[in-house]
Amino acid sequence: MLASLHKVLQLKDTDRITIHYLRSKRREKYEQITDYFPTRMGRGRVFGFAHGIVGQSFKVPVPHSYAVPAGVDFKAAMKDRWNFTDDELSRVTQDRLSYFTFPIGRDGQYAQAVLYMDSPNPGTFTDLNKQEIADKIRQLFLPQLEQVLSS
Repeated sequence: MLASLHKVLQLKDTDRITIHYLRSKRREKYEQITDYFPTRMGRGRVFGFAHGIVGQSFKVPVPHSYAVPAGVDFKAAMKDRWNFTDDELSRVTQDRLSYFTFPIGRDGQYAQAVLYMDSPNPGTFTDLNKQEIADKIRQLFLPQLEQVLSS
């Protein structure tokens, strides 16, 4: 399904897509349950809600987008906007400049899962196209994503 999403959303070969799943509400942890498409790596990594757009999407289950502002250093942007520490930044792919998340399902106050996308192009995911991307996901893929995650 990630390949279909990638194609329908007209993402480039350098853009990635994956799914993160709520692992522990009590400990506020989530796990990357699929490899990135199309790169086929990343599955099994565990993160906390304290930083990043995915953590925010679990806590505030609405679509989110973010692009590193022009002229702002990547590390400074990640520290200022997403509360990353230097140690946490060592786990982050440094060439990603725009991000999009879409929550899937609910588990109490949290999203059950989060569809995550990133791109090295700062114009791929922005507030200007966030609603269009969210609408395509909602209309074409959400029922299938929810069904897969419930089984």
